[in-house]
Amino acid sequence: MNIREIEDYGYKILTEKAKDGSMTVYAKFSEAEKKNQNFRIYPLEILSREVDRLQSKISSGQFLGQSDHSDSPATFLKDVSHVVTGLEMKGNNGYATIKILNTSAGKNVQEIIRGKGKIGISTRSVGSVDTKTGIVQKDLRLLALDLVANPSVKDATIGKENILEGLDFEVKNEEEEGREQVMYTLLSASYGTALTQGFQGDFDLYAQLHESGLRKVMHLPENKKTLPQKKVEAEEQVSERIYSFYQEAIQGGFIGSFDEWK
Repeated sequence: MNIREIEDYGYKILTEKAKDGSMTVYAKFSEAEKKNQNFRIYPLEILSREVDRLQSKISSGQFLGQSDHSDSPATFLKDVSHVVTGLEMKGNNGYATIKILNTSAGKNVQEIIRGKGKIGISTRSVGSVDTKTGIVQKDLRLLALDLVANPSVKDATIGKENILEGLDFEVKNEEEEGREQVMYTLLSASYGTALTQGFQGDFDLYAQLHESGLRKVMHLPENKKTLPQKKVEAEEQVSERIYSFYQEAIQGGFIGSFDEWK
């Protein structure tokens, strides 16, 4: 299932405005071995493991985050507001060094901080939780740290934990979230198979063709972005590509009909 925790521990500005227009802040993002307001407990061993696992991604500049909440495990470049340049554990506490970029989303975050507005850190993860104890299990994978506005925060002082999940955004039913994650996993796997069988399009094109049918089979709501017209356009695009390959085959010496070539 998708796991979302939103913290408002406060932050320290390290660089308010660099030459490239970025701002760098240092903030606490999580606390291990303590039950949070979502009644979850993150074992220190697991949280430390995730911090260690992400170091190579951080050093290569790939641990990106976005502003506002995302209902997808993926991070979309158009929404990126920052890059995490450092993660570390100090005792049971996890801290992040965050470079807020000079992108459209990043500029908005910077102005909120300069205006003394409250910014929360949202940890975006997938994994499972023991329903009896609330302990997060070993299959946890920390995917991103996002920056979010939390108008419902209370007692927002540095070092005071505030979990705001469900206060200022709609949380999907956990069972549906799990099926949504499985659906995307299946879609990715079937796309890989399709490539080996001759499919020539990218993943977005493949998703436009097949996501709707997969959602129906798994009893998931229709993705509003998957419109019938887009599917028609995608099918036409695939047909044009396939026919162009057929023409190339003829030029290369193939003798036969289009159906025989397929």
